[in-house]
Amino acid sequence: MGRALMLCFVVCLSLFVPNINESKYINADHHSWSVFSEQYYHLMEDEKYGLANRMLNNRRAEMEQYINTLSKQHQETFYELIQPIAREQRDISEMEVDKFLFYVETVGNHRPEDFIRNELHSLREHLSQADVPATEVVSHWQSLLPTLKLYIEQEGLDPVSQAIEDYTSSGTLVAKQEIAKQLDKLLDDKSSLIGFDAFLWTAAVIGATILITLIYVGARKYVAEKREKHARDKLNS
Repeated sequence: MGRALMLCFVVCLSLFVPNINESKYINADHHSWSVFSEQYYHLMEDEKYGLANRMLNNRRAEMEQYINTLSKQHQETFYELIQPIAREQRDISEMEVDKFLFYVETVGNHRPEDFIRNELHSLREHLSQADVPATEVVSHWQSLLPTLKLYIEQEGLDPVSQAIEDYTSSGTLVAKQEIAKQLDKLLDDKSSLIGFDAFLWTAAVIGATILITLIYVGARKYVAEKREKHARDKLNS
């Protein structure tokens, strides 16, 4: 019985404690990747493309090692976003840089869902400015979209994308207000975010199932051993 409970404890603990080899990257990601993102952006802004490229190449191995511990979709998005900027050229678009840096800052954050929510709030506030051009709204949204798809269901993103497309075509205040409306819906709909809570519930259910199974097996074994001992004692008497 004691062994069964100990085994259950170890299994449940393993569901919540990250692998030691991975944790050294996870624990450092938020600070170091944010610093990298800021420095890389300023180098590109100052047209120091060679320095920016060397900085990216120096951190790429570390990034890849961490990214390869994530889902296949995260990995595919990483390589899709890094490919256009992983070269020393002057024609790298600001959009491609913004897409990659938002991805880096999000996956390097300890709470990516909260980071995404803050960025969506920032877009909402940007939209509330009277003189904001439609092109800026489109650029901002497009720079977020590849990463948003990793954390938000597609059905939650489509209405915002459609509203932005309509605003680009018409440029009317009504169309702009529709974007704000859809963003508010997205921010209010917590179920659309693929958050950490789902993992916790899954781990809790699995852990509870294992615990109940082991207790049941242990109890059956205990009862069987007790009956066997009682039978032996009866024969010996």
